Amino acid sequence: MDNLKDSGLDSLIDSMPEPSVPKFQLKTLEKVIKDTEGAVKPPQLLDYFLMKGEFSIFFGASGTGKSVWLDQVLRSIALNVPIGSLALQTQRPLKCLLVDYEMSDELYSQRCKGKDNNLNQNYLQMRPDSFPADMSPSDFLMQELENIIVDNDIEVVGIDNFTAIWPNVESSEDAAHVIEAFKVLMKKYGTTFIMVCHTPKMDPREPIEQRHLKGSSTLAQLTPGSVWAIGKSYSDVNNRYLKQIKSRNQREIYNGDKVVTLRLLDTNGLQFDVVSLNDSERDHLRAESAVFDDCEIKAALQRPDRPSISAVADELGVKRHRVASASKSLKSEGNLRSDDGKNSLGGQGVNE
Repeated sequence: MDNLKDSGLDSLIDSMPEPSVPKFQLKTLEKVIKDTEGAVKPPQLLDYFLMKGEFSIFFGASGTGKSVWLDQVLRSIALNVPIGSLALQTQRPLKCLLVDYEMSDELYSQRCKGKDNNLNQNYLQMRPDSFPADMSPSDFLMQELENIIVDNDIEVVGIDNFTAIWPNVESSEDAAHVIEAFKVLMKKYGTTFIMVCHTPKMDPREPIEQRHLKGSSTLAQLTPGSVWAIGKSYSDVNNRYLKQIKSRNQREIYNGDKVVTLRLLDTNGLQFDVVSLNDSERDHLRAESAVFDDCEIKAALQRPDRPSISAVADELGVKRHRVASASKSLKSEGNLRSDDGKNSLGGQGVNE
């Protein structure tokens, strides 16, 4: 906790003016209702998952495509073009910033091939390559972020990922300190924040819950906006699903009884298509007695994100040697490239 208190978070919080002494206002119920009648509800930026002006946590397991989806969401907002049938209620494009601790410029450029990259000045990106010797990643980010928001009129910030910046947030006090720093920026500038987080390895038969958020579920409890997740689908190796975990400002429509089904494609750059808004999470979970044949293993190895042998073995719950054998067979048939050292979602590729 001392590291957090000594960081740029305190400088940001201390920069706020001293609050005035709070005063209680006594109102009738009729007066309360009347005073809020003209209030304009902030627009949805991604259907019921994200509202303008809130702090949002988005998490998922390794290999689910979190970075791909975050980039796609920011592009959608910067272009003012909705993703499929997911609601986007803004009347104009919003200026977006991606703070990227995951990908190099080279890797990101590869992902952009075939996409609409005519975003003008509406989509900026920041990839810290190094940090001052006397500063941690969190110090560096919080010192620079406010200036960047002000100088460039940034309205939406996506940060990929939380663990790279605050790897040791464990207690409720730590989590509250981090959230407070972002609330300062939200209050001063109305900025929307999307923070990508990870989950530990999950049982593929279990629904995604708040407790799966890596580091501290307290972070989710204290989040002043929304918490949502992306999960792997065991009905199709190319499918994923989105689920609301918690929302303070919107209805929880996609809470498991309904989820949003996505399909990962690599036709115009790596991105997702919206397949359905009415599937159940149960449709995507692995059945207790699921058995995968070699055809399904080969299909997993050939999907657009080029997963590693270990990733496919973990995902399907099969022995690694079975996946390695299927990979070898595909290569001998000329149906799997052997010159890829990395898969397109990061990490070791099929030639591990």
